[in-house]
Amino acid sequence: MPLSDVVSLLEGFAPLSLAASWDNVGLLLEPTPPHRVSSMLLTNDLTEAVLMEAINKKVDFILSYHPPIFVPFKRLTMSSTKERIVVRAAEQRIAIYSTHTCYDAVEGGVNDWLLEAFGGIRACRPVEPSPALQTPSGDEYSLSFLTYDANAATTVQKMAGVSNVTSMTLNKGMVKVHMTCTKSSLGDVVVAIQQMSDADAKSIEITQLSIAPLITTGMGRIAGLNNPVSTREIIQKIKTHLKLDHVQMAMGQGKSLDSKVFTVAVCAGSGSSVLRGVTADIYLTGEMSHHDILAAVSMGVTVITCNHSNTERGFLHVIQKKLTRLVENRVDRFKVLISDLDKDPLEVM
Repeated sequence: MPLSDVVSLLEGFAPLSLAASWDNVGLLLEPTPPHRVSSMLLTNDLTEAVLMEAINKKVDFILSYHPPIFVPFKRLTMSSTKERIVVRAAEQRIAIYSTHTCYDAVEGGVNDWLLEAFGGIRACRPVEPSPALQTPSGDEYSLSFLTYDANAATTVQKMAGVSNVTSMTLNKGMVKVHMTCTKSSLGDVVVAIQQMSDADAKSIEITQLSIAPLITTGMGRIAGLNNPVSTREIIQKIKTHLKLDHVQMAMGQGKSLDSKVFTVAVCAGSGSSVLRGVTADIYLTGEMSHHDILAAVSMGVTVITCNHSNTERGFLHVIQKKLTRLVENRVDRFKVLISDLDKDPLEVM
């Protein structure tokens, strides 16, 4: 499949606009065209070992959840692992694409997959909803005021040169006038109102307009359980879902292994900033700072950590199935492989 078509498929599932502002996602390394993709390798982290695996398997495209290019390069030499990876991938004409916080935020992404560990859930929502994909200009305002002048709407419209003016008659002849205006005309509108003898200047209300955030996408997830279970059972569910023998746990103040769990909050990877202060019985994340764990425990929240990439890597199987379904009926379909060498660097000894 042409590289541009592959990129379109990936962005169709998780638009790059969902990524955090600090992130580096999308097509990070593009071989000189034309470049066609016959096989793709999925990995959580693009290490030198994974790159050699890709070369040996003759893949044309690597999808790396974490971006291997994050801090800008000033040169490309053999002196550091990141530089070597980029140089060797370019030499082998292997495209590199990263998804990272796009997959964190998107509906049906990493955090929704992580939430599946708990079984039936209700009232699921992002902890930090994504801002609207359409960015507000910050130049539109809503303004209203009270008056006894029935013709106030027409008067202020003529005096200030604004449109979209409406009025509503309230009790005892009081009229509420409402309009929208730009920042540049806001001062003229306020002056016009103040010059009207029957207008109540103290009643003026001004609101800067913005676009509502998206309610199904964003960082982290919080949800209630349809069937509350004990903390002990929750731990086993997490181990089963993530295929782990061990997790780390900090018991919430006043809680025990037999305490019932009604609400859970999850954040794949590092959950310190996203989960900080969230009200829930359980936090599930890859890692949290020492002091954020202490703060959570003091709130009665039990914190369960599983090492950073262990809360992300299993989602690669979801992507493998999704991409395979999307291309299975195309003549120019490609194979989707998952790295055998990608793993969390930390082990329990």
